[in-house]
Amino acid sequence: MTAVLMSASYKDRAKKELQATAREVTASIREAQNNALTGKQKGTLTMPCAFQFQMNSGSYQIMQTVRKLDEADCSNAITKSFFNPVSLPLNIEMETRAFDPNATSAINNGDIIDFDVPYGKITIGGNSSYTGDEVILSKNNKFYHLCVHSTGLIEDHGITDSADRVCPFQ
Repeated sequence: MTAVLMSASYKDRAKKELQATAREVTASIREAQNNALTGKQKGTLTMPCAFQFQMNSGSYQIMQTVRKLDEADCSNAITKSFFNPVSLPLNIEMETRAFDPNATSAINNGDIIDFDVPYGKITIGGNSSYTGDEVILSKNNKFYHLCVHSTGLIEDHGITDSADRVCPFQ
């Protein structure tokens, strides 16, 4: 009886950890989006071009792409860290998949969700038919799905037993 209770408790703990991490990741994605919408600046000698939510091995961070004040556009922009990386909890993994209705499979976007200044529009390599990103967090064969639509909507689809696509991208 005790073993069954401990097993159920362990599974519940893993789900709660996954949910808490998903909330933190969602907040960071929204922060990158809000920074793009407001044109948040860090420093006085540059203008923001875009903000990125970037995933690395075991961590994520918000990056900023900026141009010099004397440059007319963002063609020579540089990307730099906006905040220090945040480490994922132990044994939680994260990946992202970008979708294009004209492609036969998900696009590998290098684990970056890019929000352009000033409208917060999500872009991926200038691809105009891109429809969104699906962020998947996983632990112990449980998968938490977040859908980031090209329109800016961020949906939480919760925990499933499958890594298969759940986002309703067209």
